[in-house]
Amino acid sequence: MTTATRVRKRDTGEAGNKGEFGSVERREADVVVGATAPAANTPDAQLASRLTTSQRDELARAALQAYVQPDDTFCADTFLASSTLALAVHDERDEDASASFVTRPALESVPDDLLARDIPVRRRPAAIEELWGALDVDERRALAETGVRAHRLLADDPEWVDTERFTAEIDDGAGRIVIPHLSSLRDDAWAVPPDDEPPLEGIDPHALVSQRARVEEGAAIGSGAVIAPGARIGRSTLCADVHAGIGARVHDGVLVGPGSTLGASSRVGSHARVGADSSVGLRSRVGKSSSLGARTIMGPGTWVGDHARLGDGAWLTEGSGIGRGTVLGPRATLSTGAHVGAGVRAGGSCKLEKASSVGDAATLGYRVRVRKDAPIGAGAFIGDRVLVDLRGNVGEGVRIGDGAQIGKDAVVEAGANVPAGTIVTGTWKKDQA
Repeated sequence: MTTATRVRKRDTGEAGNKGEFGSVERREADVVVGATAPAANTPDAQLASRLTTSQRDELARAALQAYVQPDDTFCADTFLASSTLALAVHDERDEDASASFVTRPALESVPDDLLARDIPVRRRPAAIEELWGALDVDERRALAETGVRAHRLLADDPEWVDTERFTAEIDDGAGRIVIPHLSSLRDDAWAVPPDDEPPLEGIDPHALVSQRARVEEGAAIGSGAVIAPGARIGRSTLCADVHAGIGARVHDGVLVGPGSTLGASSRVGSHARVGADSSVGLRSRVGKSSSLGARTIMGPGTWVGDHARLGDGAWLTEGSGIGRGTVLGPRATLSTGAHVGAGVRAGGSCKLEKASSVGDAATLGYRVRVRKDAPIGAGAFIGDRVLVDLRGNVGEGVRIGDGAQIGKDAVVEAGANVPAGTIVTGTWKKDQA
C-alpha cells in the first residue's frame, strides 16, 4: 500500500459572492493525496467512458474549477448546474428507488463549441486555463470521473447538500491530479481579470459574432460574447462573455448579465432581465418583462411567463415552467414536468418534484416540498416547511400551517384548514377541526 502524503493546495480566494471574486490572496489548506491509481471499472467510470470527448472535458473543467473555488455552498450550486448540462442526464427515480443516470444521445449531435460551461468564467483567473492545459488525457478522464461522483452527491437532493462530502470528494479526486501542476504556475496567473462593463452601444471588438447572426442597430454586445449562426439580437444589451446559441432570439430592451448562456432556439422576451452566470436552455422561453436572478438555471424546454420573477439560484429542469406574474424565491427548484400557475408566490428553497403542480394564485412558504405527482389547488396557502408527500392532493383554497405534513396519497378537501404541525393521512375534510 502506498503511504499518502500531506501537501498544500492554493485557491483563487473567491468569496462566493454571486460569482464576484474577492481578494486575489491565495490561502492554503491541508489535502491528503495518495498515488494516482488506474481507473477502476466502476459505474461512474463506465458512465464517464460513454460520454463524448466534449462532455468529458466540460465535466472535468467543472471539477477543476470546483477544486480551486473555496466557498462550499456557492461551489456546490455552480458545480451542479455545470455538471447537469455536461452530463445531460435525467433522473429515472421511481418514488424511493435509487437514482439512475442515463446520458441523452441527442447531446452527441451538439457541436463541440456550443456546449455551455455554466461555472462562472467571466472573471476566471488565467491559472484555471493553465492548469487545464497542463493535464494529459488520462488526468482529464480521471477528473471527469470525479465530476460524475460529485454530481451524484448533489443531484440526489440539491436543496439539502452535504457540502462536507462534496468538498471531500472534490479534494480527494481532483487534488491528487491538480496539485503536482501547481508549482509550475506563475504567481500572476492567480490575478483576477477586470470585470468588463458592457459598451454603451455597438459590438465590442473582442466579441465573436457570426456573419449569419442578425444584430439590430443599437444593440450592445460585450467583450468575449459569442453570437452563434442564426441568432437574432434586438436592441438589447448582452454583457461580457454571454453566449447566444444557434437560433437564439433576444427581443428589444433585454439585459443579459455577464457570463450567461442562451441555448439554441431559446427566446427572451422584450424588456426581460437575465442575471449574471445564468443559463437559458435549449428551446426555453423567457417571457416579457420577466426577471431571472443570478445563477438561475433553465433546463431544455422550460418556460417563464410574462412579468414573472425567479430568485438567485433558482433551477427549472426539463419541461417545467411557471405562469404569468409568478414569483419564485432564491434556490427554488422545479423538477421535470413540474408546473406552477399564474400569480403564484413561492418562498426560497421550495422544491417541486417530477410532475407536481401548483394552481393559480397559490402561496407557498419557505422550504415547502411537494413530491412527485402531487397537485396543489388554486388559491391554496401553504406555510413554511410543509411536506406534501407522493400523490398527496391539496384542494383549492386550502390553508396549511407551518410544519404540517400531507402523507402519501392523502387528500385535503377544498377550503379545508390544516393546523400547523399536523400530519394528515387519509382524507382531511373541510369541516374537520
